[in-house]
Amino acid sequence: MLEFITARPEHYSQIVNLITSPEEAFLVDPKGRFPWDESRITQLSCERAELTVGVKGTEVVAFANIFNREGRVFIGNVVVSPFHRRQGVGRALLKHMLSQLSNKLQTNASISVFESNTPALRLYKQLGFEIYAKEIRSNHEGNDVLLMHMKHHNYEIPT
Repeated sequence: MLEFITARPEHYSQIVNLITSPEEAFLVDPKGRFPWDESRITQLSCERAELTVGVKGTEVVAFANIFNREGRVFIGNVVVSPFHRRQGVGRALLKHMLSQLSNKLQTNASISVFESNTPALRLYKQLGFEIYAKEIRSNHEGNDVLLMHMKHHNYEIPT
């Protein structure tokens, strides 16, 4: 059974294993490096809030957090284990994070996604996120990529 709980230091060794390639690391954490390490998760825990893991039994299968930027509250570092993708884990994680924002902070969520991350972009649109801004960034190889910022317009969480 999938459960969402607050990430604790004992989860960090499993969180870092959710990222399996430099390309994926860039999509999830553009300021981070591959491979992720526990010091990066510790750094995120100091900079961000609501660090959340999805667990099945004792296995960490997903991770996300919340941060503020330019007056908006973002859901960030969303990642699901490659072995648990396309099973509804990402959808459940996002719905949980949206609920956390609605219940605790009573604010709407924003999220950013690179144009090349088609599965995430599709999921975010299905959950009611809409693009409000775009910017060009350089990826881990120095190539230009399009980053889209999306916002969720209401407190109602899609079923």
